[in-house]
Amino acid sequence: MGWLYMQSLGVHKTPKEYLNAQLTYENETASYKVLRSALVKMKRYYAAVQKSDKTVNTTQVFCVVCLVNYNLRDKEGYIFGYKDMDETMGPGVTDCPADILDLLTSTDSEWANEWRDRCRKRLTKVLPKDGQVIVLNTPMRFTDKTTHSRFRVVEHKIGKRKKKMFASEEGMYYRLGDLKDLEFAIEAQAQPQPSPVPETLSLF
Repeated sequence: MGWLYMQSLGVHKTPKEYLNAQLTYENETASYKVLRSALVKMKRYYAAVQKSDKTVNTTQVFCVVCLVNYNLRDKEGYIFGYKDMDETMGPGVTDCPADILDLLTSTDSEWANEWRDRCRKRLTKVLPKDGQVIVLNTPMRFTDKTTHSRFRVVEHKIGKRKKKMFASEEGMYYRLGDLKDLEFAIEAQAQPQPSPVPETLSLF
């Protein structure tokens, strides 16, 4: 299914509330109910949906995944769009929260099981600490037209929050996005050493 766009959420206040309502319904053969849902970074919606089959009196819980585009400033007024799929389609996004995965019942779908495994693997991924060095499995090209695979992790404190930055071997700082989406190795070190953060940064 393609993207569906609309100019209003109707009576619903948020995209999550709207999608919860769309997935909670009943017909002649089955009823559907959202047990738990999450809108991750306002981009991806996940829901554990309980299906109660009236014909054979069985219940199962599966995952629905929606890609979300929510923009109140859209020039044409189409503020909300989504593309829905279920786990048997093997979604490419894998940041489903653990409390939703925990509600899913067993399935014979190979694609759904493979997707669940990828989500679990992402949740348990070990992330580097300040001062450690990571090496990307696939080198990354940046907007300054350079390509790098080895970075030192620099943790910068902004107020009460800590933000990771990544320094190349040449000392330039780059954005890598969410590390859980990348394949990398952490170089073995006796003890990670905190790294000083320069007062001015050039980020790519």
